Amino acid sequence: MATIERRTTKDGKAAYRVKIRRKGYPMQTETFTRLTDARKWAQLTEAAIEEGRLSLPKILSGLFHRSLVALQSDGSPRKIAQLLPLGRSPQCA
Repeated sequence: MATIERRTTKDGKAAYRVKIRRKGYPMQTETFTRLTDARKWAQLTEAAIEEGRLSLPKILSGLFHRSLVALQSDGSPRKIAQLLPLGRSPQCA
């Protein structure tokens, strides 16, 4: 579900921030100067998520690859935990 927030920029103009949160996917955000553009982006992005056209960011796919390599070579969950940034879990949701 998309959430659109109206914000005021430093020069006093309106800006619209769109947030899309979906279980199993990283949060998607974008800021627009026109409300119609924000709504259109939200609709297109939600459709892409539903149809499976939105891929995970490169950092997560790289992390997944490093975790698999560590698991193949050592098999130790501790080694995989060392690859993760502090405070992060290997879950995407």
